[in-house]
Formats: sequence, C-alpha cells, structure tokens
Amino acid sequence: MQMHALSIVGALGLGMLVGTSVLREETTVRTAEPAVAVEAAATQDMSPEMMRMMEAMTVAGTPGEHHRKLDALAGEWKADITMWMMPDAPAMQMVGSASQAWDFDGRFLNCAFKGDFMGQPFRGMALMGYDNVGEYYTSLWLDNSSTGMMVAKGQLSDDGKQISFSGEANCPIENGPCVNEEVLTIEGPDRWTSVMHTTRGGKRYKSMEIVYTRTKTTEANADRGAR
Repeated sequence: MQMHALSIVGALGLGMLVGTSVLREETTVRTAEPAVAVEAAATQDMSPEMMRMMEAMTVAGTPGEHHRKLDALAGEWKADITMWMMPDAPAMQMVGSASQAWDFDGRFLNCAFKGDFMGQPFRGMALMGYDNVGEYYTSLWLDNSSTGMMVAKGQLSDDGKQISFSGEANCPIENGPCVNEEVLTIEGPDRWTSVMHTTRGGKRYKSMEIVYTRTKTTEANADRGAR
C-alpha cells in the first residue's frame, strides 16, 4: 500500500497502494459478490430494523468505483527504489519486484514483494483497498525486516491522478512512532511513482522515491485466497 530511512517497514506497502489509471485492455475485472445476500435474507422472518441493518452491511461490504481505481495496479512490476536514511545521508539504491492481484472477492489488492536490501533477502506483503464506511483508501503492510505493521489512510485527488497517504510506523532509533507521508502518481498504464516524506525528530525530509515499471499484466480478478 513505508520503507522509511531506518526500517523498510511499510514503504513498499504504501508505495503499492493506488491505481487511478484506466486498465489495460487485456485486463479483466470481476464484479464482486455482495457482502450479504439481502434478497435471500428478505425471505426469512426478520424485523424491518434487522433488514435495514443487513442492507447497510451489504452496501458497506460491496466493492465499488473506488476499488476499481486500484485495478491498474494488478500485474507484475519492477521497482527501482532510492532511499535516504536521514536528511543528510547519501542515497541508497534497491531493486525489487512486485506481484499484485485481487483477493477476498475483489475487496483487497494483495501484493507480494521481493528484493534485496543491503545484501539481505527482503520480502514483504500488503493488502490495499477502500473503506466504504470511512471513505478513504487503506493499506496494511508487513515484511521480514520488522515485527511491526504499517497501517495508512489515503485520499484521491480531484483530478483522479494521485492518492495522498499518511501513516505511522515505530522507529527503532526514535523508540517511538514517526510519520510517513506519500504521494502516489499514475504516469501511464505501465508506470507509476511513489514519493515519500518522513518526519522524524521534528524534521520532515524526503526519505524514498520508487518508480514502478510494468513487466507483465495479469488478470485483475485473480483471487489469491483460492491458493
């Protein structure tokens, strides 16, 4: 859906969080099943209040147009990463790959990331979606470099080309949370970028930039939950 300077936690996850461009023609989208079958429930002996509750649950749990904004991220990606551990630190480079497909019947985009960081294998995963009730994009990220998780929220820009996210991750150096802000920009069907800023010790600085380039398109309706 971040990899801030002192820990890779969450950076790649938030970096894989949005997709606001139109899907490639070969990509197909499945209409997800409603969360609750209200029609079936209506045949049971239920009070009007219970029916209203069931209908509200159905609306809240059914993917919609905001989820479709993420369709452009389905597929295989190469990730070229530049990061800065501290405001005055030299840039560090990392190359990885990301595989993304819809899960939970089209409700969350499941991302699997692989790469190498400072000579060590790096693996991460993310779940990305849109909260119909809260009306914001969401991201959950975890990896093999930390015991913590990153949760972030984001909003789509008026022109539909960017999503701005904000989240927190515990920093081992500060021994407490640091704030990460990220702006994701879709540059085309085969390329998107993530620019991240971190606030640590009262200082805000650019901590990461990721350029994603498509290597292969997979069907957006692939469900990893079936594995």
